[in-house]
Amino acid sequence: MAEGLHCGPGRLTLGRFAGYNTAVYQDWQTAGLLFEVTRKLRLGRCEMNLCRTVVGLLGGCLIGAACLPVLAAADVAVDVAVSLQDAVKQGKVEVQISALGGATGNTIRVDVQRKVPQKIRIKITPGTVFIAKGGKVQNMTGGTVKGEFIRGKTLRRTSVIVLADGAKHSYVVESFCLDYHKPAPKRSHSFSLALTDQRASRILKAPKEKSASVWAFQCALWMDRAGVSAAELKKRFPRHVTDVEVRVARDMLRHAEKTGVAGIPEGISIDVRVEVEKLFSSRPEVRVQAVKRLGGMGRQAAPALPLVAVNVIDPQTGTTRVSVPAARAEAAEWLEALGLSGLAPFLRGPDGAVGAGGALDAIRSVRLQRLTANLKHANWRVRQRSARVLGTIQQTGAVEPLIAALKDQDSRVQAEAAAALSKITGKDFGQDHGKWETWWQKNKSAFLEGG
Repeated sequence: MAEGLHCGPGRLTLGRFAGYNTAVYQDWQTAGLLFEVTRKLRLGRCEMNLCRTVVGLLGGCLIGAACLPVLAAADVAVDVAVSLQDAVKQGKVEVQISALGGATGNTIRVDVQRKVPQKIRIKITPGTVFIAKGGKVQNMTGGTVKGEFIRGKTLRRTSVIVLADGAKHSYVVESFCLDYHKPAPKRSHSFSLALTDQRASRILKAPKEKSASVWAFQCALWMDRAGVSAAELKKRFPRHVTDVEVRVARDMLRHAEKTGVAGIPEGISIDVRVEVEKLFSSRPEVRVQAVKRLGGMGRQAAPALPLVAVNVIDPQTGTTRVSVPAARAEAAEWLEALGLSGLAPFLRGPDGAVGAGGALDAIRSVRLQRLTANLKHANWRVRQRSARVLGTIQQTGAVEPLIAALKDQDSRVQAEAAAALSKITGKDFGQDHGKWETWWQKNKSAFLEGG
């Protein structure tokens, strides 16, 4: 579940990685957003305590604000590292991602150049996903920055990307393969930047014994995603996978499972929680069975849906076994296609309506983000289809992305975007980007308030 960040020719833009080969990451990120929405909906009872905390913080903020002129006069800058995804999303940098060859270790090169005058510090969040172009080789997940290339091949050790000038800088990122049954990417293979795979993130953040190599992380990821046995890993990679790597990998998986279970929100019934805890199992078949049981629980299992989408991976295909639809007909179609029609009760109330309260709004919001991200997909058919669906669901938040899509390089996408805009706004400026932009700037506020 994810919105994507795509590395196109010479630059990286938001939202092009979603599609057939990468639907799993879309679903993971969508679930992450839904999980956050669900968590926030449960915090109402904490508002009073929060208000007290905010009052205390305001005092500190006022003091801090009074000090800012002094800091500015002393030319002191606050140097806070942002994630690579945020830096790209905010238009601060352009990025190109390529393989250095190999499956595990210092295998990803990130070329990054700032687009703003300020100095920027960037971090790679463990679990950051790199989508392989073409889908024929393994996708990768990043761990940490290991160094910067200086004067060609010399590597200067660093754990953070620092852009103090407008030049292009090249960094090495310790990365790991995600798709066991695909070949490793060859040198110079291009990648797109996705957001964070939460399961991979928990594994990569787990402690590792010094005696074990980075292959312990790789073993843990493959065991978790594809259910690969220790015996198979040792047989296939005898030079890299020893008893030590296997033991440490299992420790990592146990740690990741405990971390995931500890983050389950309150308010879930005991029966549902028993199955939800199994969603964090490192064994794919256990996760799939838990979903089937949850699907039979009906409406009471609805709070588990975001956790299902984040954690359940098909042990054969590596794709998620559930998506997050926003309409009843669409729900039935999607769930049937995924072989999980038993999850339909998650989205139906007693009267057959979809969803409950703010949950439906959250789902619609997530779907809007996914579809607008797909307007920048590398495949024109995906862009065209996304524009068509946006015209069907008619959410006002799609107007601005659709106007941008009028400048798409493919005329078929332009035509679909224009048709969608007419359906949503009731206006008809054809494919004239300038007229749509002018109208939008004059009517944006009122239109969004009314929508």
